[in-house]
Amino acid sequence: MLQGMGLPGNYCTLTLIDKIPFPSPDDPILASHSEHLEKKGLHPFPLLMLPKAGLKLAQAVGRLIRTETD
Repeated sequence: MLQGMGLPGNYCTLTLIDKIPFPSPDDPILASHSEHLEKKGLHPFPLLMLPKAGLKLAQAVGRLIRTETD
């Protein structure tokens, strides 16, 4: 992964995302929250994992947009 590299204009016309940034299921806080939701009969994946991954993905994509023409 390249960090700190700016490619303005047509130098970067395509970005591929090879891995969705899901949080680690080993996180004790996340595991506890998942267990709590399961006890309530709810599914933790769409309620916890997807929103967290979506937020990280949006933040990563937002870093790619630096000007109005990007």
